Amino acid sequence: MIIYPEQEYEFAQRAESGGANYWLYVADLRYGQRRLFRFRTPFSRKKVRLIHVVKYKGRRYYILTVVGESDE
Repeated sequence: MIIYPEQEYEFAQRAESGGANYWLYVADLRYGQRRLFRFRTPFSRKKVRLIHVVKYKGRRYYILTVVGESDE
């Protein structure tokens, strides 16, 4: 799972829709093994999917899951 604060989520959307080469890096720390996943334009290429939006203390947080392969 990936948690994006509202401002970063909106920035990523604007960057990709404007043609920028936006990259998302995800560190997987499970199972005692560190792995880094890299996703180029993850929203427009449907590498991540929105699961839920949480409101906390007046802010929104977007919870996403990875659904595509890493661009390693």
